[in-house]
Amino acid sequence: MTFYTGDAFPTWKGSLFVGGLGGTALVRLVVDGEKVVGEERLLQENKERIRDVVQGPDGHLYLLTDVQPARGGGPPPPPARMLKLSPKK
Repeated sequence: MTFYTGDAFPTWKGSLFVGGLGGTALVRLVVDGEKVVGEERLLQENKERIRDVVQGPDGHLYLLTDVQPARGGGPPPPPARMLKLSPKK
């Protein structure tokens, strides 16, 4: 979980970013004072669990992801990945 204070994503400044092993989305919570006033789910299409999210010194968000192993055997899941979120140009 990280509170965003960077400049790379100006419209996200002041938002709280949360990952989790129970789902496959990075959740952005829009905060106004002490209240959450909005929610946005990002990166669901990747189908990867968000293990951690941090803000780098460059103002970008860095995520550590993994894939939940299949039940009942099957091939091993791909290794964990580190992703860097950058604004669209």
